[in-house]
Amino acid sequence: MAVNARPSVPTWRDGAGIRVLSSVDHKHIGIFYLTLGLGVLAVAGVAGLLLAFDLDHAPFGLLDSFAHNQVALLQSTGALYGVALPICLGLACYLAPLQIGARRLALPQLNAIGLWTVVGGVLLLITSPAAGNAEQITAEFAETFGGPLSSQGRQFFALGMLLVAIGSSLTAVSVLATISRLRAPAMVAARMPVFAWATGFFSLAVLVAGIAMGAVSAVFLIDAGTADFFAFDVTSVEGGHVAFYGHLPQVWFFGHPLLYAVLILVAGAISEIVRAFSSGRANGRGLIMLGLIGLTVLSILVSLYHLVADGFSASFDRSVPLAAFVAMVPMGACAVGWLLTLKSGRVNMQPPFALALLASALLIAGTIVGLALGFVGDFKDPSSYHLTALFSGVLGGATIAALLGALHYWFPKITGRALDPRAAWLQVGLLSAGLIALLIGQYVVGESNIARGAASEATAAWSSGGKIGAAFTLAGFLLVFFALAGFIAESIKAVKSGRRVGSDPWSADTLEWFTTSPPPATNFNRLPEIRSSRPLADLRARLARPHAR
Repeated sequence: MAVNARPSVPTWRDGAGIRVLSSVDHKHIGIFYLTLGLGVLAVAGVAGLLLAFDLDHAPFGLLDSFAHNQVALLQSTGALYGVALPICLGLACYLAPLQIGARRLALPQLNAIGLWTVVGGVLLLITSPAAGNAEQITAEFAETFGGPLSSQGRQFFALGMLLVAIGSSLTAVSVLATISRLRAPAMVAARMPVFAWATGFFSLAVLVAGIAMGAVSAVFLIDAGTADFFAFDVTSVEGGHVAFYGHLPQVWFFGHPLLYAVLILVAGAISEIVRAFSSGRANGRGLIMLGLIGLTVLSILVSLYHLVADGFSASFDRSVPLAAFVAMVPMGACAVGWLLTLKSGRVNMQPPFALALLASALLIAGTIVGLALGFVGDFKDPSSYHLTALFSGVLGGATIAALLGALHYWFPKITGRALDPRAAWLQVGLLSAGLIALLIGQYVVGESNIARGAASEATAAWSSGGKIGAAFTLAGFLLVFFALAGFIAESIKAVKSGRRVGSDPWSADTLEWFTTSPPPATNFNRLPEIRSSRPLADLRARLARPHAR
């Protein structure tokens, strides 16, 4: 007997948008992370431009002291927690399974929870300066990572930090479990690509820092922000200044180790790009691996140090440049590895490779120059603009260049479309000129004995040298802003109408380039034989042998 079945009626859960937003596919979640980072980049970029214009008080003077401190808080927290961290998490989440031959990411629901927890945390962080009527605090405390926050704003900020710490830790656990348990049978540890190792080390460092930061933020929220332990009082002690765990130390508590965790992924991305565009052997792999391990250990040690450090004490003042000095050792090992790789083959100059070279040059030359200008031996005043030059101009600039290079490199794989090479080279030129001008300007400002994060009223008395530095800084920010805005605009255009590409447009060697662009739901329909860390190079060599005869 025939049964007349009623046709199913689509519900709101069947919509394409809902399916994507509720997806636990690591590729969708990775794209969400990248989109979050690029979205906050636009906000932090505008904030950075306002600060750069405000550096030269005489012709502009856009912000008063109160507004300057709030914008500085928005720019610094947005750049680190809203841009660098989500982009790194997105790259790790999207690429780690593909590079090791896994068909999915382990603990996918946990990873999805981590994504939306980070989104909520970032939104709270970048809106906390506007929460309530912010109270004025001392100029000594209003530094680059400081700013006025009301009692409600401090609680918003602490909740945002707690959510970011929890969410990033959940994604880190998912990536670590994937690398540990879901590798292809032949993908033993010795055959894992350098970037896959970097994603694992990065996840470990984020997990350690996230646990510590989550504990501090949770105690702050339980205490409702009223305990003296979390006060904003600043007291002079032995030439230094002690700030109890409140807003400024809280940023550094997670931000300082997080900076070195980000550098792990930056070094991994540079290594992957250098190897992809060099036809020689990967002679420097061992040194690069030692460098990545060194950065991981440094990030964990900095996290542990902040558990026992007494805010911004005199010892803390010296630990910041000392950690930067120690970081030169593993970064130097990575740099030698990159040079050995380049020396062994012919270079194919493409925009991702040019950006990787720019990042490595900033890391090598800029850090050495920064330390030589005052951090070795006598340790300049930590409130000096030299510290901003080191962390913003050198490490921040290298991070921007390397992550932009990574986005250029993996954009065809993620979208199946190619970026316009002419626009890409224009972005490379603007970014290179901008970062160099920004670095020079901030060092000149530092040599003029200008305190970092100074509000507008303090800038009126700057010397002519300070004005020159401010002009370079403003020009650098403008060029960097246009380069990044151009990348975002070109990415949107390419997703809609860019030229379609095949599975391996760069002739690269790692497994993600074996599958389609973009990859299918299960990542791979089949896998090539894996005999080394460069399985596609091995495959091309095997296919070429019959023709050679």
